[in-house]
Amino acid sequence: MRIERRMNRSQNVYEALELQLAASLKRANFQSVILAEDQGFPVAGVGEMREGEEVAALAPSLVPGKSIWQGKVLLDSGAEQTVTIAPLKTEAGNLYLCGIGGKPTQIIDELLYSCQGVNRILV
Repeated sequence: MRIERRMNRSQNVYEALELQLAASLKRANFQSVILAEDQGFPVAGVGEMREGEEVAALAPSLVPGKSIWQGKVLLDSGAEQTVTIAPLKTEAGNLYLCGIGGKPTQIIDELLYSCQGVNRILV
């Protein structure tokens, strides 16, 4: 008998994505985690959504090719935030998993781990 490791699950794709992002937010202490599509529109997100929507809009232009991008972004609020963006190629198209803030030692590993979860949900 297989024991399910995930406590929160959903058959609804949107809700499942939000649960995945919420787990990442908690594990890496992000302020926000946003999944953006290729035109910069948010697909799902948790945390501070105003900042998240702004970062989602910037994501496609910040990520060079298939590499993870990390840097400081000056937001409309005047706050400068550390942003990390992991590009994600899925059957649904090119997506960008964006983390705002976070524990420096966990940011990249957590986003890469979360990318795997997003891919599982979207298959």
